[in-house]
Amino acid sequence: MGTFEPHEDFPAIVIDNGSSTCRAGLAGEDIPSCIFSSLVGKRKNLLGEDEFYVGGALQENRELMALTFPIENGIVVNWEDMMKVWDYVFYSKLSVLTEEHPILISEPPLNPRGNREKMAQVMFETYKTPAFFLAYQPLMSLFGSFQNEGIVVTVGDSVTHVVPFTENLSQNHVARRLDFAGRDLTRYLQQLLFKSNYSFTSSHELELVREVKESLCFVAKDRYHLKQLASATESKCAAAYTLPDGAKVQMDSERYLCPELLFEPDNDFHRGKSIPKLIESTINEVDISCRRNMYSCVIISGGSTFFPGFTQRLHKELLSLSPPGVHHVRICAKPERQHLEWIGGSVIASLSSFNTSWISKELYEEYGPSIVCRECLSH
Repeated sequence: MGTFEPHEDFPAIVIDNGSSTCRAGLAGEDIPSCIFSSLVGKRKNLLGEDEFYVGGALQENRELMALTFPIENGIVVNWEDMMKVWDYVFYSKLSVLTEEHPILISEPPLNPRGNREKMAQVMFETYKTPAFFLAYQPLMSLFGSFQNEGIVVTVGDSVTHVVPFTENLSQNHVARRLDFAGRDLTRYLQQLLFKSNYSFTSSHELELVREVKESLCFVAKDRYHLKQLASATESKCAAAYTLPDGAKVQMDSERYLCPELLFEPDNDFHRGKSIPKLIESTINEVDISCRRNMYSCVIISGGSTFFPGFTQRLHKELLSLSPPGVHHVRICAKPERQHLEWIGGSVIASLSSFNTSWISKELYEEYGPSIVCRECLSH
């Protein structure tokens, strides 16, 4: 790989493509300067033509639109809509000329080859970037937490990943992926609310359910606490959420039953492993000499780890699942962990030592899109 040295006046653009949230900014910044929903809204204008909305304009009018996610389970599924999101980043929020800046974009574990090559093609051929790099999201979380060893647990909007690292090297052969995360919890809460005679059916209304979830739901301390809450004669969990139109959604047991699926899967809705057991089974596949270190540095990231009580419950359950020789479990739960992957990307893209990692425009023109699979190793 050739060397590309970004000009000091044109630092790298760093983008973390989340299924629910897009984060972007310039390398070297502490936090992303641009954070917005990854949703794309569409509606017909007076001439019957499609109009598309992203970011602030979408939030102002979303009840009038059909809403779609360009990214499902961490993978881009609609490139036209994805490019509308990137256009918004480059031209409306960052106000940059992409021909002048290298671009680093995060990618999930097990990103399909075709997806990776398409990403490189769009960046070089559409946006004319002088250099590009696809950065492995779990590794970015590791760098963002300033660790070099541990197990990264990302619970995002549409996918959960558990990836162990030893000395900055991922143990990809034992990594776990679970297509169950925040968006599934939103749909589960939608079902629970339906049983209480609340009907949320449109894509816009499902976004309201997500907002209710993020405002009112919490994780029970343990199974005993769960039983106490369920058997209490006088509810201690009643709470209300006021919708934009002034109507109120009354919540009770739904508040803790919804995120409980992360710890106690319901066979009718989610048949996969719980988050703690997913972590335990992953650690058990790591070399036995490294397992203690995994338990002493569990790095959590992603918006779905922000439920009140999540960190405490995870710590308690991992401690009970750990082998006899392990007496210490440490959860690394940074307050800014929803931005952890972006922060890690900002750090590495600003290092002079990273200059030899960029795929330059010249290298792309010589080898084509397949160069990304050779130079940006997904581990």
